[in-house]
Amino acid sequence: MGSPRLPSLIKEIISEFTPARLRLSSLEPWDISEDFFEVLQLPGFCRHLHLPLQSGAARTLKRMGRRNTPAEFGALVEKVRAIVPEIALTTDIMVGFPGESAADFEESLAFVASMNFAGGHVFSYSLRPGTAAEKLPGRVSAADKKNRSRSMRAIFDLTSAEYRQKFIGRTENVLWEKAVQENALWVMEGLTDTYLRVSAQAQEDFNNYISQVEFREEKDQKLNGVIKPGKMM
Repeated sequence: MGSPRLPSLIKEIISEFTPARLRLSSLEPWDISEDFFEVLQLPGFCRHLHLPLQSGAARTLKRMGRRNTPAEFGALVEKVRAIVPEIALTTDIMVGFPGESAADFEESLAFVASMNFAGGHVFSYSLRPGTAAEKLPGRVSAADKKNRSRSMRAIFDLTSAEYRQKFIGRTENVLWEKAVQENALWVMEGLTDTYLRVSAQAQEDFNNYISQVEFREEKDQKLNGVIKPGKMM
């Protein structure tokens, strides 16, 4: 399953450059090889993976031509979390794919809820000329796609909030990516290695630095906190 080239590349990058952070973009579940699990705990490797699921319904995944089943995806998630229990797992979900019945959608909705994702993107199927799906029967109405999208987003809103809540009261490293000066203070925004957005005030501009932050509350899909003295490159 997958290619050993990516894990080898990650190991070489970390060994050669010792980056403060190394974050991967989207990975297809079937591209994760056994060797990949070795890199999850390497220093600097961010505790975040984006694994597109597309649907939690077995029948829909088969119609999409996806190369895994919900059960296989769930087994992969279980293995990843066994290695890094607090890893942030995010995903992509499509609703309204041709032939997706109401029962298929409910199956998908339940599976997504059971995965407790840290976040996710929801897309409604739209016709693309020249694709195999263009010829599939069972078009889903615009009204149904809108309702299904709303229901799926509600699940992500719930599970992502639950994930953020776990970090309140804790101290984590934050890489600051934005700084806006307001009078004598700087309003900072950045990300944890688990891809949680953080806001805090500082006495100086910490942009592009990493500092420790104690999280006090969750608000507007962000963690608000207090920056501890000192900053790291």
